Amino acid sequence: SRLTSAEPWHIVGPRPPANHTLAAEMAAATASTLCLGDLVLMYNSDTKECDVEGIIEQVLENDMKLGDSDLTAGSLNARSKDGSSNLWVKPEHAHFLLKKIDLPSTCNDAESIEEQDQGAQTACGPTLQDVPDINSLRPGCHVIVREDFEVASKMMGYLFGSTLGSSTIQKGAKGVVEELDASGDLVVSFDGSWGRSSVPKNKLHCLEVDLAEKEMTSAKTMGPSMWMQRFVSVSDAIDSLGVPKLFVQAPSADLSDRDGESPDATAITSGQSIGGARSALLLPPKGSATLGNASSSPTASPRSLGGSPRAPPEDLSSEPYDRTQQRILFIGAGMESNAPQLQVVMNAGFSVNVVANLPNPEAPNFPMYQFLPMVKQAIDAYQPHAIACASLGGAYMMALWQSGLWSGPSLVINRHPQLSGLPKDVPVIVCHGSNDEFYQYPREHLETFLRSGTPNRSMLFYTANSGLLGNGYTREGDRHNMASLLQYDCLPRLLDAAMCGRDPEMHLMNSWNGMVTKERLAAEQWLGFRPEELHRLWQSEEQRGFDETILFDVSPGTGEYMHIETLFRAQPAVPRAYTDMNPGMWQDLTMLKVERVENGMQEDGNASPYCRALERGIEAQGLRFRPGLHTRWAFHGSSAVEEIVFNPIAGFQPLMSGSRAAALWGPGTYFARDAKYVYDGGFCKVLPDGSKQMLLCMVMTGIPCLGDPTHRGVMPVRQGRHRY
Repeated sequence: SRLTSAEPWHIVGPRPPANHTLAAEMAAATASTLCLGDLVLMYNSDTKECDVEGIIEQVLENDMKLGDSDLTAGSLNARSKDGSSNLWVKPEHAHFLLKKIDLPSTCNDAESIEEQDQGAQTACGPTLQDVPDINSLRPGCHVIVREDFEVASKMMGYLFGSTLGSSTIQKGAKGVVEELDASGDLVVSFDGSWGRSSVPKNKLHCLEVDLAEKEMTSAKTMGPSMWMQRFVSVSDAIDSLGVPKLFVQAPSADLSDRDGESPDATAITSGQSIGGARSALLLPPKGSATLGNASSSPTASPRSLGGSPRAPPEDLSSEPYDRTQQRILFIGAGMESNAPQLQVVMNAGFSVNVVANLPNPEAPNFPMYQFLPMVKQAIDAYQPHAIACASLGGAYMMALWQSGLWSGPSLVINRHPQLSGLPKDVPVIVCHGSNDEFYQYPREHLETFLRSGTPNRSMLFYTANSGLLGNGYTREGDRHNMASLLQYDCLPRLLDAAMCGRDPEMHLMNSWNGMVTKERLAAEQWLGFRPEELHRLWQSEEQRGFDETILFDVSPGTGEYMHIETLFRAQPAVPRAYTDMNPGMWQDLTMLKVERVENGMQEDGNASPYCRALERGIEAQGLRFRPGLHTRWAFHGSSAVEEIVFNPIAGFQPLMSGSRAAALWGPGTYFARDAKYVYDGGFCKVLPDGSKQMLLCMVMTGIPCLGDPTHRGVMPVRQGRHRY
């Protein structure tokens, strides 16, 4: 419904009475008679009548904002029997849009028991009901088993998608009804080793209502809080990590949760067939929630939740940012095979919690909308600084964005087909691998998808195969489990970037400084990161570099020589990604000679103008140009050293270059962080006396992206007309 100044009542369905006071009284009376688990007839927009069978699945205890709509306490959520329709109804509209299906009273109701004659109570027994009906077995009802029967265990099913095993529930076992769907099947949490099990409606005769243990809380007053935080063991894999879990309980239409089943290996949009099943994201009517409207629900942002994260510093040598104070909430659906990712995040010091028991959102006609308040409760309870998800969890993340329930830092592993776009003004990092078995997208598709977000707030972490070297690849793109996130503190650094409050791409680039030693960083800083900063060391006339002599010896023992030697011998602070041949011998090599290149014509005509253009381009994207981040020192090996050094116009010509072995990442000039890689790879020029020669270069890299062995021409677009 919507209130307007011209027409205070605007309802889809029958017109309300003109007497608004009478209407309000009717509404209050109708809403008070409906409670969780009631069977109802829902309003049908096609027939204009209440003729769709359904069930009340939720009754709000408190006011809640859902997208652009304000739901008041007492609002009802009803789902049709076939799961095709889901409806939120405010209390004042319940008498128009919902009609309760009255069933014969049973001795489960304490008041009806008191009204029955003594004979009936004797037949029923002092504490047990003989034959329960569906409407009496509401969530929260205590039951006892009257005869042995087999059930399917749901202990592992919801979160981990394993095949549901069966077990025999023995006579005398007690339990509590947790869920009741429109088909009449129950989910009961039994005492002892049986745990949470599914009881089909053809086995209801095996249950009796245990009145002696009846819940103190009436089902008529039970709200969403009764579905939250049932802490049971869901998976040995997760439990072994000691990850806390927030379990959300909500009615399910016997939805399978099997992340292992692959959808068709093609790019699929929401609503298309996924693995032979129809996938639909059931959200509010058009207009009630829009992608990018995250600001409509500030209550779900980290700032409004309190304890907003302190941004990771640009200078990683300072430590005002403490990972142990950052709370990360993982959406459980899709994390079945990603327990190592949780382990890495916990080992990095973050506080981690998992929203468990979320069913498979790729099930046909999945009623996503009914689960959002449950996830919202987990957000309110844990107050995370960032939410992360993987695989199936992407569908839940999309629904949170669309409904405005979350507008804080978000990290998505695997681009789910239901992720149709990114929200505006929300920091989002999306991780995807080129060899994903389930969700396959071309790189260009992912790059376009990322640009649907806000510039400098979203980032794509993408891994792909190198070109072939012999019969194999030097690097391989990630599969669905994205193993690269487990290396080099990668996933924790991505979470840092998502929460940094600045451009996540710049923050991730800055984190690379942690992979080299402080001594190397100091040496680079001494040499300088701009072309003009190098002039202070030049020996040519007026330090302009226009002399006939271009190469000048650097004297051993000088500060310049020592800092260059530090760079040359520097070993990384982390294990190398490539094979490290004979690491012990490196420090024993003799550095014979250092020559400084002073080519003023090449610098004035090429390097300096390019550096200025690079600075303008980065600042035009709303970023700060940072020497040492957008420029850096690297090593290069080539047989054409003289051509590079003495060329008066352009020493390096990337589009004319490749790799000596193969263009593994596309045509271009290849540089290495470590001098040892150039030496080990055989890229050095061998001089007549047998010594080897390489170049140390200040490289203006700007904002880099992953190379592509098939790429030709200009780099991919980053934002607007600006390219990587």
